[in-house]
Amino acid sequence: MAPKAKNKAKAKAKGQAAAAAVAAPAADAAQGGDPLLRLDLSAPHPANVTYLDQVQTAWNTILGHEVFEGLVAKDPLVIHAGEKGFQSPYNDAEFVLALQETKQYACGGNLAWVSPTFSTSPGVPFNAKSVGKVKAYYFGDTTAPSRFPHNVVVAVSPEQLRSGSMMGEKGSMQACSPPETRHALILRIAELIKEGLTDEKLQTWRRLILTTMFVFELLPNGDALSARADSLRENAVSDYNAHAWTCLQKVYHLNLWCAKKEEQLGSLAAEKIERATSEDSEKITPSWVDQAMTVWDRMIKIPSIAAVMLKMDHDYGHDAPLNGIVAMQGLVSKTRTEDMLLWVVGCIDQYFECGYLVKGELTTRQINPAGGTKGTVDLFMYKKDICEHLLHTFLDELVDDQDIRRVIRNRLADHTCHHNYFGWPRDVEATDLTWYSAWDEGCREAVVYNKTHDSVLKQALKNRKSATEVLGYGAFETLVQELKSTIEKDRKASGQALPGTAPAAPVHSVKDVTDIPEHILSASLEDLETDEDKILKYRAMAMHTVKTRIKLIVEPSSDEAFATAIADTSIGQLRGDSQKKILCLYDIKKSGESVTAPHLRPPSFRKEHAQKGLRAVMASRGKKEEVHEGDAFFVYDAGKMGNERAISTLLSTNEGKRIAHDKRIIFLTYSEVEMLYIFTKSNLEMAEAKHPIYTGSTAGNLIGPIQLESFQDCAWQATFEDKKKMLGSFRVAVGGTTEGSEATPRPQFKNSELKYKKHGSSENCDGDYEPFCFHSLPSDYYKDMFRTWAPKCIIDLTAADLAAAIVAIELKMPYLGVMFSEFHLTEGYKHVADMTFRAMSEESSPLYEPKLAALLNPGKAPGKGRGRGRGRGRGQQGGDGDEETDVLRKDGETEGQGSGDAGGSGGKEGNGGSTEPKKKKPRTDKGTSNTGGSGSGSGSGNGTQTSLDQLMVQLKNLRGAGAGAGGGAGGK
Repeated sequence: MAPKAKNKAKAKAKGQAAAAAVAAPAADAAQGGDPLLRLDLSAPHPANVTYLDQVQTAWNTILGHEVFEGLVAKDPLVIHAGEKGFQSPYNDAEFVLALQETKQYACGGNLAWVSPTFSTSPGVPFNAKSVGKVKAYYFGDTTAPSRFPHNVVVAVSPEQLRSGSMMGEKGSMQACSPPETRHALILRIAELIKEGLTDEKLQTWRRLILTTMFVFELLPNGDALSARADSLRENAVSDYNAHAWTCLQKVYHLNLWCAKKEEQLGSLAAEKIERATSEDSEKITPSWVDQAMTVWDRMIKIPSIAAVMLKMDHDYGHDAPLNGIVAMQGLVSKTRTEDMLLWVVGCIDQYFECGYLVKGELTTRQINPAGGTKGTVDLFMYKKDICEHLLHTFLDELVDDQDIRRVIRNRLADHTCHHNYFGWPRDVEATDLTWYSAWDEGCREAVVYNKTHDSVLKQALKNRKSATEVLGYGAFETLVQELKSTIEKDRKASGQALPGTAPAAPVHSVKDVTDIPEHILSASLEDLETDEDKILKYRAMAMHTVKTRIKLIVEPSSDEAFATAIADTSIGQLRGDSQKKILCLYDIKKSGESVTAPHLRPPSFRKEHAQKGLRAVMASRGKKEEVHEGDAFFVYDAGKMGNERAISTLLSTNEGKRIAHDKRIIFLTYSEVEMLYIFTKSNLEMAEAKHPIYTGSTAGNLIGPIQLESFQDCAWQATFEDKKKMLGSFRVAVGGTTEGSEATPRPQFKNSELKYKKHGSSENCDGDYEPFCFHSLPSDYYKDMFRTWAPKCIIDLTAADLAAAIVAIELKMPYLGVMFSEFHLTEGYKHVADMTFRAMSEESSPLYEPKLAALLNPGKAPGKGRGRGRGRGRGQQGGDGDEETDVLRKDGETEGQGSGDAGGSGGKEGNGGSTEPKKKKPRTDKGTSNTGGSGSGSGSGNGTQTSLDQLMVQLKNLRGAGAGAGGGAGGK
């Protein structure tokens, strides 16, 4: 060993010896029993505390069951008829005689006599993965095996031998056999008890405990106990290899043992350690020892790195990617610094977790490749340099808002932060992603942790490109330009502010409408081969979109809990201002469902329920009796007369004192008139703007005419049984008789009759469906309102059918919805994900994905063509083209020209009546085909175009268009 290494080892010995001396009393107290047998290697490892708590809890569950009552005090079963014993039980006289003569005494024993949590190596972390394998291997059946897998060796001190009996040690005897087998048995029996296993079968497990083969051995000190434990573990490994320690556990054990030995003998060289250990335990070579000590000093002693290593050891056990001393030592020598080592270990953990690396791929050659070539670890180190450049110089140039820059840096500082805030493929659905729902699209795509561009990075690394140069290399140059373009577009848009700090812990695990396999979640779309897998990937993308835009919570029972639930969400931490309000919606029609004739009668107004929601929002801002300047409360009266006074006094204290606010009333017109009450802290000032869908402007107090959806066309349909479960206590009793209920029966529809049909087999979708909400406003209303108000976010206190949530996703607005029950929440996420997936296949939607549309309708993707007017036609197949354009033919006529992927045939008549030419939205996707078809149509309308319009259209035509035709008409 080099002089530096020896000095380091000597310093290490002194430090750890002092730590061991301080920790020894605590270890003794934790383990219980005779201190002469205490190893004093270290205090129990912190990682063992939670694990041993689980074992102790399971043991308490067993002892608390009537079948195992008084188990610790029981004697082992004897070899008599009906007793089912197979070994002579413990006897004090035989115990003393045998140990005096042979230092061993074998007999039948009771496993409950042994301490369930004692370990000969308390400083070595347990591996839960290995315990799980042992449990499945030996105790997988519901009936106990005939014998415990191996003899339980119990340590006896000289003092205990002189006492002449071990019966005073019941429940605290110290076994040096591998504890994993005992833990596996305890955890399994506790599982079976919780699953309700019959007493008859539990009796087989009781018999197993009472017929355990014990071997008492005289072990005079801690060194003897440790050595015996090591040899017993090797014996157990020969029976089943899950008993073997992982490489990480061996490193812990060796270095803790060295700390004790160096305290006794002084600094030890690798050869001296080998000689000291080889007499009593498995053969350890000097090379292995030297590498293990290096790994300990430069890797395991660093808490942040040890935490990641322990996580991988816990998750994968012997299958962990770094379960080898050569790999660990190679990584240490390759990375050189603690920061780089932590980064690379984090990369390995993430890649293994996401399926980017599999067992056996991270070879020594990939860690330290020969001949100057670059391996996987070189790529990870390269990524760190690039990440630092992206999060500092590049981000400073890209994003103006320093708050967004700060949060991006915090969220993407390391792999743990990235996982907490973005999730990994297998748990992304359980991760609250709404913390960045209000960011510009370009900002939140600025930096990512994945393998999408690894091939490009490897090539750049091979060509010795610096972190700065790589952004101008290959595909990255295009990506950066697109990113900058997106950021610039976002800057010109409405520009929403950054949410506050988000909770990092995953919440509410919600599956998509389809159970997406993990290999699809972790793969990129380009890596998937079959159309079915690509469609599933789009479904996963739909759920991801949902999780980044909306957050659903269940309405708590108390006012305080309600306020806390809102404040704990990222969206609940947003604050509006005089320019961009936060809309808080309460719709009486959606506050529950009438028990009687719900299709005819909306639920009655419950003032206390409405006040609970409004007060919860105010309290979440920190002042429960004051309206925040940035909040606007929208209360819909369900078109019922007589509620005006009650609604007008909603903003008041429990004592009836008015909370300062301003009020405005808007009239919604459809088949009847509904009043919308808008409450704000101060006088509401809005710039006059036309309603994008309905007539009139914000200067008026009328919105409409609103076209309600038919019951059959409502998006969320459910069976009565499911609705009842979702509504829970929100089914509201209403008084009086219902006029027309006999003449208008409750509507029920088969799946085939619905506009939005259910997915799945016909058997699963068989049943009678009805709208989840009979009285919801249509999506067009929410589109009009959200575009008019351009809110910072929406808090929907009566989310019900989530119609507003679906619009919020399309308009990229953060949305917080309050649900009736846990089942309502779970089904709500699935419904919104399904509607988002549908929208991704519809060309009229802002979420449109042309490739998904082509996958769902092969050969029927929309083609572009040639025809007169504003209509759109279909060609048999389109050629290559860039976009659809309007070309002025002569006054009053226009021609659409462009191409698509593949189209149908025939023209479609357009509608006239507008005095403004309709600009076609550019298409960024291109199709390839062989032949073009044509179609035409005609129509008429009145109006004129200005000369400027004509000039602009002619200039657009200069960009050129592809072949293919289709058409519609509608002159100007």
